[in-house]
Amino acid sequence: MGHVFREFRYAVRSLARTPGLALLAIFTMALGIGATTATWSVIDGVLLRPLPFPASERLLEVWRWSGGGGGPFLTFDTIETLRETATSLEAVEGYVTDIVVADGAPPRTVRVARVTAGVLPALGVPPVHGRHLAATDGPDAVVLREDLWRQIGTGDWTSTNRPVGIDGRTYRVIGVMPATFRFPGADTQVWAPLDWDAEAPVTGGEQLRTLARRGRDVSQQQVAAELTAISRGLHEQGALRDEYTLVPEPLNPFESEMRSGIGGYRRIRSTLSLLFGAVTFVLLIACANTGNLMLMRAAQRARETAVRQALGASTVRVGGHFVVEALVLCVAAGVLGAGLAVAAVRVVALRMPTLDYQDIGGAVVSPRAFLVVVALSLATALVIGLVPALRASRRSVATDLAVLGATTGGPRRRLSGLLVVTEMALSLMLLAGAGLFVRSFVNLQRTDLGFDVDRLAFVGLRLPELRYEDGEARSRYVDELSARLLGLPGVEAAAMAASVPPEAGYFLAFGRMRFAGDAGPQSTSDVFVSSNLVAPGYFDTLGIPLLEGRPFTPGDAASAEAVAIVEAGSARRLWPDGSAIGRRFQPPHLDSWFTVVGVVGETRQVNADWPGGDLRYYVPFPPAQVQTEARLVVRTDAPETLLSAIRREVWAIDPRVAVLASTMERHVRDGRARPRFAVWLMTMFALVGLLLAAGGIVAVVSSDVGERTREVGIRMALGATPPDVVWLVLRRGAMLTAGGTSLGLAGAWAATPLAESMLFEVAPLDPLSLLGATTVLAAVALAATWLPARRAAGIAPLDALRAE
Repeated sequence: MGHVFREFRYAVRSLARTPGLALLAIFTMALGIGATTATWSVIDGVLLRPLPFPASERLLEVWRWSGGGGGPFLTFDTIETLRETATSLEAVEGYVTDIVVADGAPPRTVRVARVTAGVLPALGVPPVHGRHLAATDGPDAVVLREDLWRQIGTGDWTSTNRPVGIDGRTYRVIGVMPATFRFPGADTQVWAPLDWDAEAPVTGGEQLRTLARRGRDVSQQQVAAELTAISRGLHEQGALRDEYTLVPEPLNPFESEMRSGIGGYRRIRSTLSLLFGAVTFVLLIACANTGNLMLMRAAQRARETAVRQALGASTVRVGGHFVVEALVLCVAAGVLGAGLAVAAVRVVALRMPTLDYQDIGGAVVSPRAFLVVVALSLATALVIGLVPALRASRRSVATDLAVLGATTGGPRRRLSGLLVVTEMALSLMLLAGAGLFVRSFVNLQRTDLGFDVDRLAFVGLRLPELRYEDGEARSRYVDELSARLLGLPGVEAAAMAASVPPEAGYFLAFGRMRFAGDAGPQSTSDVFVSSNLVAPGYFDTLGIPLLEGRPFTPGDAASAEAVAIVEAGSARRLWPDGSAIGRRFQPPHLDSWFTVVGVVGETRQVNADWPGGDLRYYVPFPPAQVQTEARLVVRTDAPETLLSAIRREVWAIDPRVAVLASTMERHVRDGRARPRFAVWLMTMFALVGLLLAAGGIVAVVSSDVGERTREVGIRMALGATPPDVVWLVLRRGAMLTAGGTSLGLAGAWAATPLAESMLFEVAPLDPLSLLGATTVLAAVALAATWLPARRAAGIAPLDALRAE
């Protein structure tokens, strides 16, 4: 033990004699450890760890599926049937979500989950105070999430059974769930009985989402087989359409192909997987850089090593010293890297888009991710330490003593050069990836969404249900608000809609669209069809051009004939050889036929994750169908300055209405949070990799200059000019750059399939991105080589010869 302690003490003293090189090695490794640990921790928390519910692998949803599409909503009667007949399921519960108004000044909107009594117990997360909902609770009982209870609770927030005002009614808080609890969505803060409105109880035909838990010894395949048998019985009873089959889906959206495809989770998974590879490149670059620094240090100490061997030190003893030095550097880098990881994981988690079920905002460094990274770093340290020892064992002690520090060249230079080439190749791949993501995001930003983003304000309203019980009352409020907004200075137009961009649509259906063609009734293949309810003036307000026909009029909503306006792309697809005006179509799952009265320009979604439907159409907004959650779009030249006036007018009519007023530009920007996150993180990785690669080039070229000092002196004594010396050094950097660029371009080509699905209107081998990455890398390499070259050109021949 004393011998080991002496080796560590000697290693520390030895490193302290070259503090610059030691600190550079520590910082390089710490940067790689910190960045990799932070990213791997987030990926570990999102993709690898189970959901934060006990035995979450047994939690599932039941979907109705028809091969090409379907949905997660079942009738209450179907859920009751599953409860009675599905022996493979321990629990089958139902829920539906809604937006409500929590009393306060100002009032705020919160999302409530109306649940059957077994939903919260099935998830297995105990409340921090009080209890879960029970079947015996009346409609006035609610459970709140801790963060909401802190905001609206009165008196001692740790107590329960306190009254709170929600949607104009008074409720009893019987329990408080943890602030990190996320079900069924990240924004759900209230859980209430399914029949929380005693005057409008849930009926057997109401559509609900399901939460089920399979038995302990039951597989997913066994559940699927039983649900298939139950589906056949429901077909015979007429309770389930023949084309649908009930199927189990894991609650974890990253394990669910259905939910991943529809909700964008597949793209999140692909993005995180790509970032996993990118940050692994950063760690490899850091390890290669540290290895190069240690090889340089070993070369500088070749004579010292030879003296120790001449005095009787064994190869094992010499090698052990280098290994201990590497371990000391790795331990110091691990401590610093852990601190960097703690800070970085918080930054990454804060920028990452919100996910259901998981509290990513509270992410911490994953111990197993940190251990894996440190283990890789330790393995690298061992290799770094053993290489100089192996080289020393193969060299002649007499030769090392005789050369007296002259150029050692040969294998060490080749190995250092290979490491730098690897660093540059990985850096080029990171730069190319960042360039592709930036180009993709710029294309997304420049995409014409089909409406006037810059001159619009978005107004989201939530009316208290007790005061606005029917659609007519809600319509009167919206009409009065619209009139008040039109009276504000600078307001040109205002219109209501059930859905406004960046939302995909008010109603999204999957199935066959029937339409009247020239040869009679026809139908499409299975497609996603998006519809929206809009008031007269909606298209003028958003700046969506009317291409053919007429806009909606106030009388269309009450007309006996169902009319619709379709987007131009949908019109071309259904009626490619003629005008769509006067044509008729029947959307999936609806009995009504609509007559086309107008064709408008196409609108695009702000996020490439979801196109918003293969076919899109609009129908008039009947006053009776205005919901408590309403949306308005206001057209003005200065939307930002109008927001406070909008809120004032909303509360002037009714101070208990919750309002979200925002510019459409901000609304659109929020919808692009996911691609923005990928661009930001990939760019950070590329910059870190480029910085490390530049440091590696400087280190290698500087080492070469130091080793070739005598050669430079002789060349200059024989007539070489400073430009000749500069070119001699630059040529070494150019050769490394050429090798790294070639290898990096080959790697970028090989990684093409990984990035293709995550790009928007840009090719994976985009020439501009590859050229830009190559140019940046070459420029950085030239700058990194220029400094040692200038220093070499300033060497005096006499001083160079005396140095030997």
